[in-house]
Amino acid sequence: MQSQYLEKHDTRILVEGPAWGDAEFYGNWLLMAAKANELLQEARNGDSEFRKSIETLEMLQCLDFGIMATVFLSQFVDNKFYTLRRTRRDRKLPRARAIKFQRLLGDMDQDQRLADRRALLFLD
Repeated sequence: MQSQYLEKHDTRILVEGPAWGDAEFYGNWLLMAAKANELLQEARNGDSEFRKSIETLEMLQCLDFGIMATVFLSQFVDNKFYTLRRTRRDRKLPRARAIKFQRLLGDMDQDQRLADRRALLFLD
């Protein structure tokens, strides 16, 4: 009974992955992760207060953006749209609605969907 309640009221974040074979996206994503690792290392080396402030976090979670970026991209191998459990109060989306959006977006023409997304984000 409790698991049905949790599943019904579970909230998600819907993420659209890159198009299949979009090597440019994958490459840029991984290069930016490598850059983030470089910046993190510079901050660790150059700021002892920062280094101390993240030590506890690093005991609980490996701070390696390359690993995290690779794991994140692997989520899209068989899925165009992937849902993540909500971790913060913003970007809240009920599970049933996320599944509905997954289906709707999956049925759309990819070129039209990407054009619509670019227009909504003012990229054109």
